[in-house]
Amino acid sequence: MPSIVESDFKLLIQDKMAPGKRVLFGLLALIPLLAPYQLIILPDWESYFNFFFILALLISIGALLVSGLLIWAAIAGLDSWMRFNKQDQTFTYAYSAPILPFRTFAYPLESVQKISVETHEWSDGEPSYSIKVYLLDGREHKTGSSWDKAEIEGTVERVNNYLDRS
Repeated sequence: MPSIVESDFKLLIQDKMAPGKRVLFGLLALIPLLAPYQLIILPDWESYFNFFFILALLISIGALLVSGLLIWAAIAGLDSWMRFNKQDQTFTYAYSAPILPFRTFAYPLESVQKISVETHEWSDGEPSYSIKVYLLDGREHKTGSSWDKAEIEGTVERVNNYLDRS
C-alpha cells in the first residue's frame, strides 16, 4: 500500500515491501521443500520406473515450483518511490529490489501529462489498483498495487490537488 509524505515543496509516494513480508515469503518457501525430501530422497526406491515414483516425482516438481515462486516474490518484490517537487520543478520515479540496483528517473514537472488510477483485473478475485503517471513522451510509471480503490483514488486526487490540477 502506498504511503504519502507531503511538505510545502515535495510530495512523496512510497510503496515499499516490508522486510518482514520478504522474510515471511522466504520462510514459506521452505515448507514445500518437505515434499521432495519425504517423497524422493527419504524413501529407498528399488525402481524408478513405476507409477508411484512418477506420482511422487510430479508432486515434488510442483512443490519445487511453489517454492521457487515464493522465493521469487521475496527477492524480486519492487520498492518504488514517486516524488513531485515544486521547488525544483521535477518529477522523480525510483525503484529497487534485493536483486535489482536502485534506479532513478527524473523528468521536468511539466512533462507529467496525467495521473490516474490503473485497474488490474484478475481471473480469480477482486481487481487491484495502482497509481499511474503518464508523461508527455509516452513513458508511464506506476506504483505497486492495492486492493483499496478509494485509497488509490484519494491519493491520485491529493497529487492532482498538490500540483494544482483538476
